[in-house]
Amino acid sequence: MVLPVMTNFLVLVLLLVSCHLKFLICTDTINQAKFIRDPETITSKGGVFRLGFFSPLGSSNRYGGIWHNQVSVDPIIWVANRDRPLEDSSGTVKISVDGNMLVSNGQNEMLWSSNVLRIMNSTTCVQLLDSGNLKLQEINSSNNSLVPIWERFRHPTNSFLPSMIITNGKGEEALRSWKSSSDPSDGNFSASLDPQNHPEVFIGKIGSPYWRSRPWNGQVFIGVLNMRSLYLEGFTLVDNKKGPIYLTYNLMNQSFLFNLALNPDGNLVQKYWDDQKQNWEIRWSALNSKCNVYGTYGAFGSCNPKSSPICSCLRGFEPKNMKEWNARNWTDGCVRKTPLQCERSNNSLEIGKVDGFFKWENMKVPDLKEWSSINGDECRDCCLANCSCIAYAYNDFISCMIWTSYLIDMQKFSKRGINLYIRVPDSELNYNRKVKVTILATVTTGAVSAFVFTFFLCRCMIKRKASKELLLSRGERAYQVYSGVNMLLNEMKKMKLEDLQLYTFGMLVTATDNFDSSNLLGQGGFGPVYKGKMPNGQEIAVKRLSRASGQGLQEFRNKVVVISKLQHRNLVRLLGCCIEGDEKILIDIQLLDNVRVDPLTGYMSPEYAIYGRFSEKSDVYSFGILLLEIVSRRRCTSFHLDDQAWSLPGFAWESWTAETLAAFVDPVIYALSDEIAILRCTHVGLLCVQVQR
Repeated sequence: MVLPVMTNFLVLVLLLVSCHLKFLICTDTINQAKFIRDPETITSKGGVFRLGFFSPLGSSNRYGGIWHNQVSVDPIIWVANRDRPLEDSSGTVKISVDGNMLVSNGQNEMLWSSNVLRIMNSTTCVQLLDSGNLKLQEINSSNNSLVPIWERFRHPTNSFLPSMIITNGKGEEALRSWKSSSDPSDGNFSASLDPQNHPEVFIGKIGSPYWRSRPWNGQVFIGVLNMRSLYLEGFTLVDNKKGPIYLTYNLMNQSFLFNLALNPDGNLVQKYWDDQKQNWEIRWSALNSKCNVYGTYGAFGSCNPKSSPICSCLRGFEPKNMKEWNARNWTDGCVRKTPLQCERSNNSLEIGKVDGFFKWENMKVPDLKEWSSINGDECRDCCLANCSCIAYAYNDFISCMIWTSYLIDMQKFSKRGINLYIRVPDSELNYNRKVKVTILATVTTGAVSAFVFTFFLCRCMIKRKASKELLLSRGERAYQVYSGVNMLLNEMKKMKLEDLQLYTFGMLVTATDNFDSSNLLGQGGFGPVYKGKMPNGQEIAVKRLSRASGQGLQEFRNKVVVISKLQHRNLVRLLGCCIEGDEKILIDIQLLDNVRVDPLTGYMSPEYAIYGRFSEKSDVYSFGILLLEIVSRRRCTSFHLDDQAWSLPGFAWESWTAETLAAFVDPVIYALSDEIAILRCTHVGLLCVQVQR
């Protein structure tokens, strides 16, 4: 009797040790020895995500799911029993006898299962990772290693996180929207990858098209206007030839919290967590315009969100139902005004000029395309030779696209679209040519008239100038120089600017070695700046105003007086000036070798440009512009952003007030820098560029 008792005791000890080892192996896990009961939770190792039970806002039902753990507003990224909710708090998440992960109620009824049919070893555990993935893993008893047999990244609900994949809608690797914000059961919308030759993301509403991204061109989806390249956003389309094509993405800065989710209304929205506002902010959304909803404007209609109304028929087409169209119901679309020549030739004896193509620039290409690997010229010829071909487009990566049925879901972009060539009768092209001829004739007539007028005006001015130059003598020129210097001396005495020196042109020629190019420090807006050295050893900077600057003697005198009087502590001290003949030169202190701060350079503040007021606050504006340029990596002097903003400060202010600063800040800086510092720099820059009243 002793031996059987000892044997049973040893078996019990081994089982306890085994369970203990499993628990140690599977930290942040659920296993046979450990399960969670509502409201208990488990947290990923780094504390990024939490698994447990929740109730949606406005509902008392309970669901097993995963959510962000580090933020105050918790979007649910995955739901297990989304179609079979619990009506009380009796839910548990555990490992079943056969090794599957289960969600069950107080009556031990299974509400959801990982449903892995073949588990070699029923000793399993579930581990929650900092990526948001949830893995069901077998424990290899020989070496205590973990072998994944199921993971929730391959079974998403409505959220698309970094490292997840989306494939075609036939499998489970597609997003499914919630029915409503309070009901996570399967909604009316799904998002998946349409696996064509050049795949695109497709959102369907109960099986019907609702939104398309348009094809992938190797870096972006060409129909997603604000999508950045894979190098910035990390989106990648993978075709490994051994399995299905899939879309995934990874962030450059892993510390950022992002959430890309399919909303109950069918909108695919990317959000990021704003630490300062303690809220999720929208970075991008698929349905940012009514133009993006599939079929809003019917066949052969085009949409432009910047136009009013937003929908219009293509060239050569007219509304199918004018009454509905005028009521802004565009779903019936448009029809041709005149049949194509190839159609007339096939149906009658009438023969006319060959059809042609009208080019629409920067277009979001239509749906229902066919693909070909031929080049651009061959693409046109192929379409022209086929009467069924009604449009074509070409892209270097995507190659030739041809449409043979009808054109639907088109949109006009302000940039980054594709040129779309629509087949039209020759009469439509003739109309276009007539308009061009009329415009050309008008412009030509105006140009000839302007030329004749300018010719006689120039002759008159040349004669007057020649007469004037004959009257001028060297004495008169000397008087002009003397008069200018005398006026400046009087102004200096009046303003008590006795320290300002007057230099002769000969002194500056000697100091700069006859303005040698080796002494050139730089080229400003008004002329070149040279390094010079006076006989006493003092190094100076000599700014020689260009004759093309447009500044006269009076303007130059006023500038000298204003700068001398100001003596701003942030500006280089002005030593003096030179006025001789056509020469107008400023001289100030040379700070470092080939480095100089010049008071005629930088950005001119609005109060100085508009009202002529120059004060110690004037260079605050320049500092603000520099801050905004650094943060956005855009130059103020060459700024252009479609029709959204007329200036860099204007774009910064619009982004600040609309709380969409991510659109203004350079993506690399945004990804690699502290967001609070970026916000502070932008705020200081905006404060500096305010107009001083």
